[in-house]
Amino acid sequence: MTARCQIVAHTESGPLHCITRFNHRDIAVQARPGNEIDIDGQRLPIMRSAPDAGWFECLYLTATHPALQDHICGDQVDLSLIQEQAFRHDAPALSPLLIGEGLGLAPILFLSLTLATEKPVVLLGSHDHFPFRPHPSQLLLPHLPGNVIATMPLLEERKISCRLAHSQGAPGCFEGNVIALATTWLTGCSEQQRNKAKLYACGEHPRLAKTTRELAERFGLPLQYVELNR
Repeated sequence: MTARCQIVAHTESGPLHCITRFNHRDIAVQARPGNEIDIDGQRLPIMRSAPDAGWFECLYLTATHPALQDHICGDQVDLSLIQEQAFRHDAPALSPLLIGEGLGLAPILFLSLTLATEKPVVLLGSHDHFPFRPHPSQLLLPHLPGNVIATMPLLEERKISCRLAHSQGAPGCFEGNVIALATTWLTGCSEQQRNKAKLYACGEHPRLAKTTRELAERFGLPLQYVELNR
């Protein structure tokens, strides 16, 4: 179903990304972590939703969606909600471990806010720039090297433990990919802690899907994986 939505905000989020906020109460209510929207034949992952306020936000690369950048606040656009992929959350997870890479950060952020009361651990990876400015975390996250302290400010504000991996090595980040970061964290956990963990992951590249499934098999973790369509 196509819906007419109003653009209410454009926010540059780092040198490569943008966040656009749309007003449409029905979509804001229906959206679930892992859902996307289709606008002009291109898909954008939903990053946050505020059903009571009637808005939702999407994250995207500015270079791949230049037409959206031409719109100004107040413009009306036609789009549709794509619900073919979504994280299932039927019962509380004892210890949710969330992994996101690239634009997969958007559904993982959405999911982490949904699971906030279950105190998830969120691990985010990038090969170039994050869609936010990393900040040092004040929240303790054991089993990681002491210099791995960078986090996403929005999650820090919500008291959600998060750490970052950067393949080129950035200040405060784990040097390597996000699966290596997750492996390090899980290796440090006790067997009892691992037995309580449930893994959720999202990304764009088949490589991440493969290595995440290998990680789940190695540690015997239940896994839900959402692969963004690109």
